[in-house]
Amino acid sequence: MNQSWLLATASVATVATCCACAPAAAQDVPWDRAKEFGAVGVRERPRTEYDPEGIRIGNYVLLPEIGFRTSLSTDDTASRSRDFRYDLITALEARSQLPRHLLDFKAEGRAAVHHDLEELRYIDGKFKVIGRLDIDHRTSLFGDASSEFAHEDNVEDERPTGVSRPPAVWIHKAEAGLKHRMGRIDTAIGARYARFDYQDAETNDGGSISQDSRNTWSIEPFATVGYRFSPGYRVFAEASANRLENKGDAFIDRDSTGSRAAAGVEFELSPLVRVMLKGGYLHHDYSQPGLSDLAAPVYEARLDWLVSPLVSLSFNTRRDVYATSFGEASGRLVTSYGVKADYEIWRNLLLTAEGSFKLADFVGEDRTDKIWVGRIGLDYMASKHWLFNIGFEHQELVSSESQFDRRFDRVTVGAKYRF
Repeated sequence: MNQSWLLATASVATVATCCACAPAAAQDVPWDRAKEFGAVGVRERPRTEYDPEGIRIGNYVLLPEIGFRTSLSTDDTASRSRDFRYDLITALEARSQLPRHLLDFKAEGRAAVHHDLEELRYIDGKFKVIGRLDIDHRTSLFGDASSEFAHEDNVEDERPTGVSRPPAVWIHKAEAGLKHRMGRIDTAIGARYARFDYQDAETNDGGSISQDSRNTWSIEPFATVGYRFSPGYRVFAEASANRLENKGDAFIDRDSTGSRAAAGVEFELSPLVRVMLKGGYLHHDYSQPGLSDLAAPVYEARLDWLVSPLVSLSFNTRRDVYATSFGEASGRLVTSYGVKADYEIWRNLLLTAEGSFKLADFVGEDRTDKIWVGRIGLDYMASKHWLFNIGFEHQELVSSESQFDRRFDRVTVGAKYRF
């Protein structure tokens, strides 16, 4: 393996790369004081003796890190049934410590090399900025923007078959708006933008598959209102309009306009059990005659249970509509279920197990996909700087169109140094 290539590409990836910052609209002081008394999940609990201190520069704390990960994968449908892959991962996060406002940055990058085919190399990355401008104690402007280059190396129902390397996509997203509080009432207006630009995929026989039919961009103005009628209960409603551009191929055009309305409630059965329920309805009207318009109920629910100081459980379900490029389908109606458990074995040794199931119906076609994903892993914090992890995951797709079936298992071992 060319180690100098890994080092060079990782340095480039750090500049143009990934973030997991929370949305700007959510960067508010939490209303409840339960966290001050230890009512937080296992992953949220402060570990000052193991958390990196970072580098302070003015009103910012810089948190750089670098890591190496190796994985062994077995894939029933790939050209290489068993494969070792080596990843070099870099990241840099800048957390603002401003008196009032917020302006955070984060970049991550990954350079990947496969053992059997050294020419199979690629770089993933994403850069994100998130901000909030406080006009006064009740009103603020919020926004975030990100740009990502990623390879689809997981099981995906839209991934093309017969490809020799993971397909690549550029993803650009942005959101901005105005938020205002009036006592127990909170309101927000804004807009979201998203663009997906898929690159041609390389096939096993040396050719290429155009993925232009998957390219989309959308813009969605929205408005929300919420009312906290007691310390542990909040009701909310939201509405949005949507314009989606998806030119498809020479035979189909999936451009559409649509709208969505939903309402829900957030509440606590106790400081240790938190619930969110949301339900609504959406409608998509496609411009091309013959395409099936979409009109369906959608929902989302989540339950977080802090079982004990050492155990946290989370359950979630969601039903929503997503774009597709399959046949003459107008979209995918996807219902998903998930569960996650965190267990603190020792103060610096955490065990995580999670599983999910996704059912995708292709509207206008007879295709139905089922995807199962299971993961288990250990994180060991040896010090403020060193973090080691090991994990196993299983992913499987079973489709009514058998050519899309895929199954793989992956064992991963990694180490990370945090400054």
